[in-house]
Amino acid sequence: MDYFTLFGLPARYQLDTQALSLRFQDLQRQYHPDKFASGSQAEQLAAVQQSATINQAWQTLRHPLMRAEYCFLCTALISPASSILCATPRS
Repeated sequence: MDYFTLFGLPARYQLDTQALSLRFQDLQRQYHPDKFASGSQAEQLAAVQQSATINQAWQTLRHPLMRAEYCFLCTALISPASSILCATPRS
């Protein structure tokens, strides 16, 4: 899943930074590892991984230069046959 989809935002450079911030807070409340402290080891691991992905997406999308690079990398890796954005950009 690409970062824009994760945050429920359109996949474009210009974005609503307030909506980004609100969605980040919602996702953190939903997936924060502390919420799964009494869960199984698998649930705890999944929460840590999801939280890390959310944090990376947040850092990438909130900084204009990082967001531009992410947009470029995703666009450059679109499959001509499927026109699907990449899930994880490659350097």
